[in-house]
Amino acid sequence: DTSAWLHRLRDERRVLVPETGELVTAAPDFRLAVTANTLGQGDDTGAYRGTKAQNLALLDGFTVIKVGYMDADDEHDVVMKSLGQNGNPTMAQAIGVMRQVAEGVRKNFEEGSMDITVTTRTMIRWAALASGLAPIYGSKSVLEGARFAFLNRANETDARTIETLIEAAISSV
Repeated sequence: DTSAWLHRLRDERRVLVPETGELVTAAPDFRLAVTANTLGQGDDTGAYRGTKAQNLALLDGFTVIKVGYMDADDEHDVVMKSLGQNGNPTMAQAIGVMRQVAEGVRKNFEEGSMDITVTTRTMIRWAALASGLAPIYGSKSVLEGARFAFLNRANETDARTIETLIEAAISSV
Protein backbone atom coordinates (compact mmCIF):
# COMPACT_ATOMS: atom_id res chain seq x y z
CA ASP A 1 0.00 0.00 0.00
CA THR A 2 2.75 2.41 0.94
CA SER A 3 4.62 1.56 -2.24
CA ALA A 4 1.67 2.67 -4.39
CA TRP A 5 1.50 5.96 -2.50
CA LEU A 6 5.21 6.55 -2.95
CA HIS A 7 4.92 5.89 -6.70
CA ARG A 8 2.26 8.54 -7.08
CA LEU A 9 3.97 10.99 -4.81
CA ARG A 10 7.31 10.57 -6.57
CA ASP A 11 6.01 10.47 -10.15
CA GLU A 12 2.88 12.64 -10.07
CA ARG A 13 3.80 14.74 -7.02
CA ARG A 14 0.31 14.28 -5.63
CA VAL A 15 -1.64 11.72 -3.62
CA LEU A 16 -5.34 11.17 -3.11
CA VAL A 17 -6.27 10.37 0.50
CA PRO A 18 -9.12 7.85 0.06
CA GLU A 19 -10.52 8.30 3.56
CA THR A 20 -11.09 12.05 3.09
CA GLY A 21 -11.13 12.45 -0.69
CA GLU A 22 -8.44 15.12 -0.28
CA LEU A 23 -5.88 15.54 -3.07
CA VAL A 24 -2.54 16.45 -1.53
CA THR A 25 -0.04 18.07 -3.88
CA ALA A 26 3.67 18.22 -3.10
CA ALA A 27 5.24 21.63 -2.63
CA PRO A 28 7.64 22.72 -5.41
CA ASP A 29 10.71 22.09 -3.20
CA PHE A 30 9.44 18.72 -1.91
CA ARG A 31 12.00 15.90 -1.94
CA LEU A 32 11.45 12.27 -1.06
CA ALA A 33 14.25 10.39 0.67
CA VAL A 34 14.02 6.80 1.83
CA THR A 35 16.42 4.48 3.59
CA ALA A 36 16.78 0.74 3.29
CA ASN A 37 19.18 -1.43 5.23
CA THR A 38 18.51 -4.24 2.74
CA LEU A 39 18.70 -2.08 -0.40
CA GLY A 40 15.03 -2.86 -0.97
CA GLN A 41 15.73 -6.56 -1.45
CA GLY A 42 14.30 -7.86 1.82
CA ASP A 43 16.24 -9.93 4.30
CA ASP A 44 16.85 -13.66 4.48
CA THR A 45 19.56 -13.42 7.15
CA GLY A 46 17.36 -12.36 10.06
CA ALA A 47 19.46 -9.26 10.71
CA TYR A 48 16.61 -7.03 9.52
CA ARG A 49 13.70 -9.34 10.24
CA GLY A 50 10.35 -8.13 8.96
CA THR A 51 11.74 -6.27 5.96
CA LYS A 52 10.25 -7.20 2.63
CA ALA A 53 11.50 -6.98 -0.93
CA GLN A 54 10.28 -3.78 -2.52
CA ASN A 55 8.58 -3.37 -5.86
CA LEU A 56 11.24 -3.14 -8.59
CA ALA A 57 9.33 -0.36 -10.36
CA LEU A 58 9.44 1.69 -7.18
CA LEU A 59 13.14 1.02 -6.61
CA ASP A 60 13.89 1.88 -10.24
CA GLY A 61 12.75 5.46 -9.61
CA PHE A 62 15.32 6.22 -6.93
CA THR A 63 18.94 7.21 -7.03
CA VAL A 64 20.91 4.99 -4.65
CA ILE A 65 23.62 6.32 -2.39
CA LYS A 66 25.39 3.81 -0.17
CA VAL A 67 26.35 5.30 3.16
CA GLY A 68 28.79 3.56 5.44
CA TYR A 69 29.70 4.35 9.01
CA MET A 70 31.12 7.71 9.98
CA ASP A 71 34.85 8.03 10.15
CA ALA A 72 36.30 7.40 13.60
CA ASP A 73 36.84 11.05 14.59
CA ASP A 74 33.35 12.14 13.55
CA GLU A 75 31.67 9.23 15.32
CA HIS A 76 33.77 9.87 18.42
CA ASP A 77 32.63 13.52 18.42
CA VAL A 78 28.96 12.57 17.91
CA VAL A 79 29.05 10.14 20.83
CA MET A 80 30.84 12.63 23.10
CA LYS A 81 28.39 15.41 22.24
CA SER A 82 25.37 13.15 22.73
CA LEU A 83 26.56 12.50 26.29
CA GLY A 84 27.45 16.13 26.99
CA GLN A 85 30.93 14.83 27.78
CA ASN A 86 33.05 17.21 25.68
CA GLY A 87 36.37 17.67 27.40
CA ASN A 88 36.05 14.60 29.65
CA PRO A 89 39.34 12.74 29.02
CA THR A 90 38.19 9.56 30.78
CA MET A 91 35.09 9.29 28.61
CA ALA A 92 37.08 10.23 25.49
CA GLN A 93 39.43 7.31 26.20
CA ALA A 94 36.51 4.92 26.83
CA ILE A 95 34.87 5.95 23.56
CA GLY A 96 38.19 5.38 21.79
CA VAL A 97 38.13 1.80 23.11
CA MET A 98 34.52 1.41 22.00
CA ARG A 99 35.34 2.70 18.51
CA GLN A 100 38.19 0.20 18.19
CA VAL A 101 35.86 -2.64 19.19
CA ALA A 102 33.07 -1.35 16.92
CA GLU A 103 35.40 -1.37 13.91
CA GLY A 104 36.31 -5.01 14.54
CA VAL A 105 32.69 -6.03 15.06
CA ARG A 106 31.54 -4.17 11.94
CA LYS A 107 34.24 -5.83 9.85
CA ASN A 108 33.21 -9.28 11.11
CA PHE A 109 29.53 -8.51 10.51
CA GLU A 110 30.20 -7.36 6.93
CA GLU A 111 32.24 -10.52 6.27
CA GLY A 112 29.36 -12.63 7.60
CA SER A 113 31.28 -14.07 10.54
CA MET A 114 29.13 -12.26 13.13
CA ASP A 115 25.39 -11.89 13.45
CA ILE A 116 25.50 -8.58 15.31
CA THR A 117 26.98 -5.18 14.56
CA VAL A 118 27.60 -1.93 16.42
CA THR A 119 25.78 1.06 14.95
CA THR A 120 26.34 4.67 15.96
CA ARG A 121 23.05 4.42 17.89
CA THR A 122 24.49 1.43 19.75
CA MET A 123 27.69 3.37 20.42
CA ILE A 124 25.71 6.21 22.00
CA ARG A 125 23.70 3.82 24.19
CA TRP A 126 26.86 1.89 25.12
CA ALA A 127 28.75 5.06 26.05
CA ALA A 128 25.83 6.37 28.13
CA LEU A 129 25.63 3.07 30.00
CA ALA A 130 29.39 2.87 30.52
CA SER A 131 29.42 6.43 31.85
CA GLY A 132 26.55 5.72 34.23
CA LEU A 133 28.06 2.42 35.38
CA ALA A 134 31.55 3.84 35.98
CA PRO A 135 30.94 4.61 39.68
CA ILE A 136 29.86 0.99 40.22
CA TYR A 137 32.15 -0.98 37.88
CA GLY A 138 35.12 1.36 37.49
CA SER A 139 37.45 0.09 34.76
CA LYS A 140 34.97 -2.68 33.87
CA SER A 141 32.22 -0.16 33.00
CA VAL A 142 32.96 -0.38 29.26
CA LEU A 143 32.47 -4.15 29.32
CA GLU A 144 29.38 -4.00 31.56
CA GLY A 145 27.92 -1.19 29.45
CA ALA A 146 28.41 -3.34 26.35
CA ARG A 147 26.53 -6.20 27.99
CA PHE A 148 23.52 -3.99 28.67
CA ALA A 149 23.73 -2.11 25.37
CA PHE A 150 23.99 -5.07 22.99
CA LEU A 151 25.94 -8.14 24.16
CA ASN A 152 23.03 -9.63 26.09
CA ARG A 153 21.12 -10.00 22.80
CA ALA A 154 24.08 -11.48 20.89
CA ASN A 155 24.55 -15.19 20.40
CA GLU A 156 27.04 -16.80 22.78
CA THR A 157 29.87 -17.05 20.26
CA ASP A 158 29.57 -13.43 19.16
CA ALA A 159 29.28 -12.22 22.76
CA ARG A 160 32.44 -14.06 23.80
CA THR A 161 34.33 -12.78 20.76
CA ILE A 162 33.27 -9.19 21.42
CA GLU A 163 34.11 -9.47 25.13
CA THR A 164 37.60 -10.59 24.08
CA LEU A 165 37.86 -7.62 21.70
CA ILE A 166 36.82 -5.26 24.50
CA GLU A 167 39.32 -6.71 26.95
CA ALA A 168 42.12 -6.52 24.35
CA ALA A 169 41.23 -2.91 23.48
CA ILE A 170 41.17 -1.91 27.15
CA SER A 171 44.54 -3.55 27.82
CA SER A 172 46.11 -1.75 24.84
CA VAL A 173 45.29 1.68 26.29
